[in-house]
Amino acid sequence: MAKAKDAEIIELAVVEGRVIVTFDADFHALLAARGAAFPSIVRIREEGLKAAELVRLIRRIEAQFKGDLEQGCVITYYQGKVRMRRLPI
Repeated sequence: MAKAKDAEIIELAVVEGRVIVTFDADFHALLAARGAAFPSIVRIREEGLKAAELVRLIRRIEAQFKGDLEQGCVITYYQGKVRMRRLPI
């Protein structure tokens, strides 16, 4: 889906019950504008993470916020801190 539009990615995530993991800030704004309750979004605001570090981070966030991700939320990771907000925002 590298060439898909953000709206297409959101729609597919809703249909398939997926969580979007991204470096892109646009997804939070799109969900807020729609007043959407799904899908959950995990935004990583840290450049230069190696693949193994990124996988560990995503798994840690998933474990810590599993229930929130299932209910609909946006999570932002930045400089070692995680902020979670429930949807809709």
